[in-house]
Amino acid sequence: MRYVVRNPMYDKRHIYQFHINEFDVFYGDPLPLPSWVERESICISAPELPAKMRIFPKHHVVKIDDKNVEFKQKFADSPRVILVPGSKGASYTVTIDGAKKTCTCAGFSFRRSCKHIINV
Repeated sequence: MRYVVRNPMYDKRHIYQFHINEFDVFYGDPLPLPSWVERESICISAPELPAKMRIFPKHHVVKIDDKNVEFKQKFADSPRVILVPGSKGASYTVTIDGAKKTCTCAGFSFRRSCKHIINV
């Protein structure tokens, strides 16, 4: 099968000192997804690679066998904001926006992680 995949580096091509193609073409047969891969991905055979497979996000696929396809990227509805009481009486705001998590406590500003986020 022939897969035409949009190159994610294309949007930032101005920062590279070499040419970036907007689309890449890959050939391979579909494979089952390994358990460690997020579900919104496609896995195809790639005998030329050491791992023998190639994995890319579904929403980057533009064509499969010259037929246009469109996979929608899943977005979180909106960021979750949670008020968490601190151990010394203060309250902190934890914001969860997809994979990005932030907290208003001083520990988060130094370590980029804190017990408030872990507890949420």
